[in-house]
Amino acid sequence: MNTAFFETEWAPSPADRLAAALRDLFVITETQILYPPDQVIAFNGYLRADAESAFEILRARFEPLGYTPILRRHGRMDQVIAQAGVARPSRSRPWIHLALFLATVATTIWAGALYGGGERLDWAQGLAFAGALLLILGVHEMGHYIAARLHRSAVTLPYFIPAPPFVGMLGTFGAFIQIRSPIRDRKALFDIGVAGPLAGLAVALPILTYGLLTSPVVRVQGPVFLEGNSLLYWGLKRLIFGRPLPGGGFDVQLNAIAWAGWIGLLVTAFNLLPLGQLDGGHILYAMLGRTAWRISELGVFALLLLGLRWPGWFLWAFLPMFTGLRHPPPLNDITPLGPVRQAIGIMTWILFLLIFVPAPFSVVNF
Repeated sequence: MNTAFFETEWAPSPADRLAAALRDLFVITETQILYPPDQVIAFNGYLRADAESAFEILRARFEPLGYTPILRRHGRMDQVIAQAGVARPSRSRPWIHLALFLATVATTIWAGALYGGGERLDWAQGLAFAGALLLILGVHEMGHYIAARLHRSAVTLPYFIPAPPFVGMLGTFGAFIQIRSPIRDRKALFDIGVAGPLAGLAVALPILTYGLLTSPVVRVQGPVFLEGNSLLYWGLKRLIFGRPLPGGGFDVQLNAIAWAGWIGLLVTAFNLLPLGQLDGGHILYAMLGRTAWRISELGVFALLLLGLRWPGWFLWAFLPMFTGLRHPPPLNDITPLGPVRQAIGIMTWILFLLIFVPAPFSVVNF
């Protein structure tokens, strides 16, 4: 009589395989299946190595298993969250970026030619305005792009957005890039966020200075539509013209290049607002972590109050709500910035205060 023995082969679960990948890097005290079946698995415990080096090793081990690692603080413990799926960014289409850029070149030239409201279109003025403005916007976005590529984040080329070139319009709604992969850590988040505004300012300030040097001071009478004074802009005019402007019935009449430079400062200030996923939101979260969420909420309240002075702030108070007022954490939310980046961040907030304009546009009676 023959007896057959049937053996059942044990197959390790995803949680077991992930735990094995963690064992030499992380002391596991608790495992939680947060979203079954095995989509989100959390391991609580303590890292054996520094978070930055541990994260790179975990990423290399988790991705073949079909998971993305996320590092968090969970009370007094460290937490490794395994999120099912690995980001595989799709290819961008360069012809879309080129077509939008060429359309924006056309609309900004037209808008610049209309600047000043003369009877004839001044195409030379239009070329000067478009060249200056698109240089500022382009350098700003390429700052983001280069920083993202240096941190191995998948990113698109800049998208330039054309706008109808009516009188008083700029011919563009600005430009943006799209990050197509999760940001690795706070260092990457900070560098990507800060690179655009600092690069844009490095171009906008010389353009504005040259524009002011070549713009006349004229007498103004009656109700006049004026651009707002930031502390930096007011100080630059005082330095160049030797007196505060506007004042005494006089003001500088901005030529097309100076106008583009002033717009460049304004756009930078808008982007540095400490809200959601604006550049300022990236920088603030990288510096302060989840404390940035509360500051972002207070920032919206402050903009609503400023909206009583300039209605455009109402729009800026609500825009971040479409992409999320709370900035999402990077994959590694543990590694700190370090003193150098913290110092650059503080310097950037000082620059923001210098270029911020409470009322960008107003009608003034002289």
